Amino acid sequence: MTQARTQRVRQRDWADRRPRVGVVGTGFIGQVHAQAWARLDVDLRIWGRSGADAVATMSGATRCDDFDDLLDSVDIVDICLPTDLHQPFALAAAARGRHVVCEKPLALTVTDAEAIAAACAEAGVGLYIGHVVRYYPEYHTVRSAVAQGKVGDVALVRLARESALPERAAGAWIFDEARSGGIIADLMSHDIDFASWLSGPVVRVYTKTLRVMSDLVDDHAYAVLTHASGSLSHLTASWAQPAARFRTRIEVAGTSGMLAYDSDSAQTLTVSLRQETPATGAGLPGRSGQVVLGDDPFTAQLRDFLAGIRTGTPARTSVQDSIATVRTIEAARESARTGRAVSLEEAAS
Repeated sequence: MTQARTQRVRQRDWADRRPRVGVVGTGFIGQVHAQAWARLDVDLRIWGRSGADAVATMSGATRCDDFDDLLDSVDIVDICLPTDLHQPFALAAAARGRHVVCEKPLALTVTDAEAIAAACAEAGVGLYIGHVVRYYPEYHTVRSAVAQGKVGDVALVRLARESALPERAAGAWIFDEARSGGIIADLMSHDIDFASWLSGPVVRVYTKTLRVMSDLVDDHAYAVLTHASGSLSHLTASWAQPAARFRTRIEVAGTSGMLAYDSDSAQTLTVSLRQETPATGAGLPGRSGQVVLGDDPFTAQLRDFLAGIRTGTPARTSVQDSIATVRTIEAARESARTGRAVSLEEAAS
């Protein structure tokens, strides 16, 4: 039976009822996903090693006693666990014929990411990876403008994502690079994925990580990505900011103009084009060259995944895109470790 046919057969099992979704993991991102699923028309289940009762109450979900109990009672498994646990839980879900939603990055290594993809393909179930930045309206608007050629050929992209160190205990998994991949895999991965979405495949990466404010983990990172197109992306990721601060920035410079966004600037996207007509001629929504932003990206993302499972339409983030992001993360971590630029071909060999 082909994958598409297998998936259609399984979909018929819940065509006349609400899909049953199980969120695995009750930490920060598990809570966010549970709240987002609660806004959709699904029968929600929760399992986690601690705090499951509180998350179930908050989201109106049913708490499951263990992972097997959850697998027995759902159609879709949403994995919101530490990154090193993505692969074993995804493989278990696929083996039981459950569609898989997995928080980013898909895995810590390309080998593990490809194993997850192969298992889901073999089982005939969908695989959807939570690169939620693609669903933030400012990022999606920038990408749409670039795809439509509004700024011409992209020459340079600058992306920044800055916050305080996550508030976790000293021994938390996120501070163990062997489990989380550190600041590159956990935080910078958002912008690695977005840079690739804008400018295409990455062929070379140079990365530098620093300890600025923390004794626990490298808390600041820079990266320069060289794309196959010849364009460059400069990325900054930081956990070394004041506790009340979270800031993101986007700059895209092309042969015909520039797009810029700064989360400190009233949630607007500014457009500067090399043309005599006003910025509103850019073909972007909004007035006076500014796009007013506001949406719930996590709910939008999960709604897109659910539509993909139901209809077979591609999600905004493809499996191959997600594997490519893991490949770039691996190369970036190797560059930070060795202090030299790493080509993606070298990383794959």
